[in-house]
Amino acid sequence: MPLNFQIDWVAKWAQYTPNRMFIREHDTEMEWTYSDFNYRANSLANFFVDELTIKKGDRVAVYSKNRAEYVLLLIACIKTGAILVPLNFRLTPRELDLLIHDAEPQLFIYESEYQKEVEKLETLSKIPIKKTVNQITPFLFDPITDHRSQILVKKIP
Repeated sequence: MPLNFQIDWVAKWAQYTPNRMFIREHDTEMEWTYSDFNYRANSLANFFVDELTIKKGDRVAVYSKNRAEYVLLLIACIKTGAILVPLNFRLTPRELDLLIHDAEPQLFIYESEYQKEVEKLETLSKIPIKKTVNQITPFLFDPITDHRSQILVKKIP
């Protein structure tokens, strides 16, 4: 099924091998199968579209270390047609301001441990939506056993 001129390979592999390991984060002992990951990516993509009004071509800037949630954000962006703009956590606020100014993101997602650096950003006021990685954690829970996720899975247009 083509989505934004691409094939949704995560969804295809979730059908072919739903219980096969997709991603494992050793530090946190987090493990997601293709089926689990696809569910979460669809849920996050729906949240982007329905709640945050992110649309095809919008930029989503992410200021985070490498972690499993980063991959989740990337796949959710692909499913919605949004463009993920990775921001290196080692950059200074001045350097980040230059990148953010050029990218003009609609959504800025950052790790809460970088709150002090984020507060120093001059371009932050120009970004309509700001969220911490922790604010997307409802998409990380088990879709079968944990009812805290209130986002329903539906097909992305």
